[in-house]
Amino acid sequence: MKKRSFKLTPGNIRRTKTGAWVFRKKVNKKAIYRTLKTRAETTHADRIPPAVMKEAEELYAMLLGGREEELKATKSRKERAATIGEIIEAFKAWPLTRSLTRTTRSGYINAFYSVIASVHLPEYGDVAGSRVSGEPVRKDRPTRSKVLKRNQLIDKMSSNILTGDLVNRWIKIRMKRGPVYQGHEVLPEKDSGEMTKKELRRVLLSMRTKLVDARAIFAKNSRSTGNLMCCDTGAYKDLKLPESLDEFLNAKTPNPGKKKYKAPSRVEILDLISGLPELHQTHPEAYKAFKIAYSTGLRIDEIRKLKWSDISDVNDKYKIILEETKNGDERVNEYLGERLYLELWKMKSDPVFVIGGGLTYRKHQLGKDVSTYFRSKGWTRIQCLHELRKYFGCLLAKESKDLSVVMRALGHSDLSTTQNYYHDQIGETHNPDFAASLPAPGLEAAA
Repeated sequence: MKKRSFKLTPGNIRRTKTGAWVFRKKVNKKAIYRTLKTRAETTHADRIPPAVMKEAEELYAMLLGGREEELKATKSRKERAATIGEIIEAFKAWPLTRSLTRTTRSGYINAFYSVIASVHLPEYGDVAGSRVSGEPVRKDRPTRSKVLKRNQLIDKMSSNILTGDLVNRWIKIRMKRGPVYQGHEVLPEKDSGEMTKKELRRVLLSMRTKLVDARAIFAKNSRSTGNLMCCDTGAYKDLKLPESLDEFLNAKTPNPGKKKYKAPSRVEILDLISGLPELHQTHPEAYKAFKIAYSTGLRIDEIRKLKWSDISDVNDKYKIILEETKNGDERVNEYLGERLYLELWKMKSDPVFVIGGGLTYRKHQLGKDVSTYFRSKGWTRIQCLHELRKYFGCLLAKESKDLSVVMRALGHSDLSTTQNYYHDQIGETHNPDFAASLPAPGLEAAA
């Protein structure tokens, strides 16, 4: 009788082309096939890494000991629907997602968790520091521990919950909640509890933004992250995604419709300008950021990263050459002006960056200083420094009468974005009176 071997051999463990280790063994007509979690590299061509061998031996011990439940829990991720945690882990590990800013990446993930929590974990559905219409300003802002607890609970859930029904239920919950206002905003006065058209659009726009961000986790044709869903090379090639995911991605998205951009009034702008001397004394870096945004239309991230070496002086024309932009393309901005450049140079506080204070200040405090100043002047719009960028676009559109000029200056990747904001500004033209230079004896006779 042939003696049966209960030892593992190198033939029981092999490495796939994708770098994953696979364990295969048959005992008493029971076979096990598992993709191991360990991703150790080999130091010798004919040797299996100790960590890989250890995990395989643990699985083999379960098989010999008849520990069916433990063995079942180790099933390959390809044999069961991935958990939410595995999806997020794969998204973070995908090389192209690292090109996203930390704010953008965490925004996508938080939106994804928020949609799921609103339906399956109502007690964690609202982790923002905003307030619903009619409620007082919240002082008990959710702590980081509460957010982490929410994420941990959702990470354990199966991705089978990602269905069209999830989106529909979330929309109903969000509609019932109504408009959400920031702490600095003034609540509208109304007689009934029903939403006005303006509030309804605000809710629909909020829902659309949230869903777009949540679905970005599964982008198929993103300029930044590529095709995350490609079966052969995508971020989730080693995971089994549920068939219901298509329903989640294709469920109807709320459409708030297009709204004309309303530029700040001259009074609002003058209130901001009137306090600039004081801002110059108290927060000089915020003062510089204000004037740069107002004069050039740069984004706040572009202002944070702006270096002295990015400013070119050729024939007394000052150009800002931006290499790191939102859409990844290099952009040239020609609107700095000699007067502002000289003022910035005299206020120079950092040998490399135009905005001083160090990396921590630029990244975490600059925006707060600017926002504090805006609010102190009665500014009620949601955006602060970014609103100056839009205002710059309005001024340039009125002056140039050419949307392509505005598009290049602001760095929009699509002309339709520029048209949505500034088409009406171009329309505000004065029709020329070609007969004004001609003699008008009839008019003189009437006089």
